Amino acid sequence: VNGRWSFHRDELLYLALGRHLDWGFASVPPGIGFWAWFGEAFLGDSVEAIRFIASVFGTVTVLLIAMMAKEMLPKSEEKFAVALVGLSGLLCGASLRTSMLFMPVVFDIFYWTLLCWLFLKYINTQKSSWLLYFGAAAGLGMLNKYSILIFLFAMLPGLLLGPQRAVFLRK
Repeated sequence: VNGRWSFHRDELLYLALGRHLDWGFASVPPGIGFWAWFGEAFLGDSVEAIRFIASVFGTVTVLLIAMMAKEMLPKSEEKFAVALVGLSGLLCGASLRTSMLFMPVVFDIFYWTLLCWLFLKYINTQKSSWLLYFGAAAGLGMLNKYSILIFLFAMLPGLLLGPQRAVFLRK
């Protein structure tokens, strides 16, 4: 959980935002402030406690990566491929580095990965309930960083040009 080094200066900013919760700040939306408040209120204000939150989100991101592999692969190749993809996600430098510090990036990567998995679930099942979860996750992602809009706008042409465009014709 990386208690070897003291807080990074940006982490101190996010902790300060958590002590003065609001619906948004000049530098970031309110999501990181909420998680800072949550960490201090329920886990304590030590370096390890605050970074534990980022580590949990990083771990769930790796699990989502493995679950996406499960959604995309046939049953015959599932076990080995899911393990390999999950291990790759776990050992990826980008994943390890971002999950090490309490910053909005780890939450951003989590929401992007969650949205990909939810959309895969919708494509594979055609159940509109997955789109409701997708919308909720996109809303929570907006509370973390506005860069989630880049992901959503990038998905739009693929959605409009693919067979899933029929979703726009239904209530």
